[in-house]
Amino acid sequence: FPGRFHSHPKRHAKPVLVVAASIDSATAPTAAGASRRELFAAAVGASVALSGLTSLSAQAREKFVQAGGIEYYDAVIGKGETTFDGDTIRVTFTAHTYDPETGKKIKTFDPFITGGGGSSMAQGFKLTLGNVNGDIIPGLNLGIVGGDGVEPMRAGGKRVIRIPPELAFGSEGHSCYLGLKDQCTVPPNTPVEIELAFINFV
Repeated sequence: FPGRFHSHPKRHAKPVLVVAASIDSATAPTAAGASRRELFAAAVGASVALSGLTSLSAQAREKFVQAGGIEYYDAVIGKGETTFDGDTIRVTFTAHTYDPETGKKIKTFDPFITGGGGSSMAQGFKLTLGNVNGDIIPGLNLGIVGGDGVEPMRAGGKRVIRIPPELAFGSEGHSCYLGLKDQCTVPPNTPVEIELAFINFV
């Protein structure tokens, strides 16, 4: 990322806003000896419920913005400052491989190549941005710092970032036992999804 480093004044940590959401579920009533009319009504109700779930899934997909070769959406928009390459920030995260057709999460993994300078996950993980040959894959760095149409994250924000193989671990895969391609935590040519909470600057 030549030429992307910027100087900026010392910044202070901002509080993290945590948002929780839930979706209510409904079940169709059943009764022994129900009439054919009642059974038909129950079947129609089940069909409508399934249609509703499909719509929710489509709406979830529509949340993602496509830019710079990645997809992302902000679960929480931070109120703090944006980042630059060279900044060190504190984050918490979960990371999964996923199926791009269904959006289904497949396998949890540690996304950082060398483990960073992090402390425990309870305290947050220290991550130096722009270090794409060390701690951070290019698509994740882009998803935090922004550029190429991607809005930068702000301190206090939470973002879900979907990264294609070419901006993740490519044809080499990630954390491969004895270097074997069929023994990788992230197999070669696999897309990944990272949910990241940007706590503060370090």
